[in-house]
Amino acid sequence: MLGALISVGGSKRVGIFIWNPGKREDLDLLQRLLDAGRIKPLIDRGYGLSQVPEALRYVEEGRARGKVVITVELWVGASRKTAAASPVV
Repeated sequence: MLGALISVGGSKRVGIFIWNPGKREDLDLLQRLLDAGRIKPLIDRGYGLSQVPEALRYVEEGRARGKVVITVELWVGASRKTAAASPVV
């Protein structure tokens, strides 16, 4: 799954990932690395559900440098909950 990690500018590292989403062991490894804080997703921007056209334009123009996340607010009973949908990118 993972290629070699290379050091960039001291403590920062860049990873080259080769991922087969159908392999369970790849997902398990990815989850362990996320849980341990060894890798972190790069979130470029977040948009509300009503801003999807703007988010898509941003991605299509090639301006995104990380994941673009669409946030969906759910109303459950009398309380409001926020859930992030799958990243657009």
